[in-house]
Amino acid sequence: MNDAPPVVAETVTTRVQAAVLLASILVVAACAILYQLLIGTASSFFLGDTVRQFSLTIGVFLSSIGLGSFLSRFVTDRLLERFILVELLLGLFGAESVPLLYLAYAIDPDHYVFVMLAMTVLIGSLIGLELPLLTRIFERRTASLRVTLANVMSIDYLGALAAALMFPFVLLPLLGVFRGALVVGIVNLTVGVVNLAVVRGILPRWVRWKLGLVAAAVATVTIGQLILAGTLESKLHSALYDYPIVFDMQSKYQRVVVTRQDDDVRLYLDGALQFSSRDENRYHEALVHPAMSAARNRERVLVIGGGDGLAVRELLAYDDVREIVLVDIDPAMTDLGQDYPLLTGLNRNALNHAKVKIMNEDAFREVLDGDERFGVVISDLPDPKSVPLSRMYTVTFYQGVRKIMPASGVLVVQSSSPYFARRVFWCIEKTLAAAGFGTYPYHVWIPSFEAWGFVMATPKRTEDGTREGGVELPQVDVSTLSVQVKTQFLTDAVLRGMFDFPKDMALESVKLPIDVNRLDHHPIVGYHAESWRR
Repeated sequence: MNDAPPVVAETVTTRVQAAVLLASILVVAACAILYQLLIGTASSFFLGDTVRQFSLTIGVFLSSIGLGSFLSRFVTDRLLERFILVELLLGLFGAESVPLLYLAYAIDPDHYVFVMLAMTVLIGSLIGLELPLLTRIFERRTASLRVTLANVMSIDYLGALAAALMFPFVLLPLLGVFRGALVVGIVNLTVGVVNLAVVRGILPRWVRWKLGLVAAAVATVTIGQLILAGTLESKLHSALYDYPIVFDMQSKYQRVVVTRQDDDVRLYLDGALQFSSRDENRYHEALVHPAMSAARNRERVLVIGGGDGLAVRELLAYDDVREIVLVDIDPAMTDLGQDYPLLTGLNRNALNHAKVKIMNEDAFREVLDGDERFGVVISDLPDPKSVPLSRMYTVTFYQGVRKIMPASGVLVVQSSSPYFARRVFWCIEKTLAAAGFGTYPYHVWIPSFEAWGFVMATPKRTEDGTREGGVELPQVDVSTLSVQVKTQFLTDAVLRGMFDFPKDMALESVKLPIDVNRLDHHPIVGYHAESWRR
């Protein structure tokens, strides 16, 4: 007794079955885009360099889709059964994609990329099987390849649009990449189960049982993981950090993590350490006080980034500071700096001070469109490891800063490590010079970061006091800088000594060319990825 059906028995015969298959095209197209975005985002979180990770992910995905489409030519019968099986497998592997990436990075970061590529190829190949199978199933019903392709492709692109809008505005902020992958996998699973239920009369009993068992197994794994997602994500995420996680959230813009071990509180943004409470005073005193010492007018200060409030804490030590405007795009970060006890204890409740005005806006646009004047501007942003961050380190941005400063104004930019990331550091210095600033690079030793660098800059002056033409004059004599408020680390001698570079951190130690970072050309992102990878 042979229960296997002839090929023709798998032809879709009712409008309900056809409608479900058409709806499936919309959903599976959305899932395909979401898998690419989830893997690319997770890889950017782990490895940085957003452009490189998304380029690699999308390129390999598209190639793998092509591979899957090619392999579909060898599937000649049992099309509905094979399509449903593909959906169930996509539900499994898609759901597991990000959890497996977390696990791979925790076990061996050096080999993470191989796991990422393997998952991308596997999921992409399964996605490549979907549309050809669906097209051939519909072709049997309509007997017109032209009509079938028009229907399938139009709905497919509509699903892609839905996913592109859903990911940044719904999926990522509400679920994050870990839960997001599980939910998208369950959606893929649901497509398979719904199709199995609708076409059950077409498929023989043994096929229904086989697919039903696969669906049950996949559902058990994925739904079980979703129920336990908080615990699983916490354990996998904790493996990425030295100390226990006490706060963890995915905001619209970044992953914010706070860890604590005894008296050491640490803040991480997208996996990158921002400070350790044991030595953050070294960083923030070095960031703020040289510029404040050099400034002639410090009544109004602009802080770009710095949502933790620690730079603002240092600024509030100056009685002549009348207003501090802090521009940080992420309200989740400034809310944390205002309300989270571990941070308010460190920043001495600085962000709730009457002198402080918080703006959760894009600093790039605020600076370029702004008409207010600030005597001191402090850029306390994360390293330029992605293009969205890199644009805040471009000639265009610094020229915008220059326009909102008086001729006597002072800008300071945190500039990564002049030892481990020399090309990044000196690229920032070179970019500031190209934007019309006189530059004063300096560095400090911070145990959590080791050697760390900053660049202080002032608009170039000339003999007649203008910014253009004539003979340029130095605006800051670093040998006269002094500490003017109470500090824990900085002294006059330490402050002045920070501007002296050893040979292995000086510009002359960089053997490779350094380009200026511009809005249409971001070499600094590549410099950052290469430096920290080494």
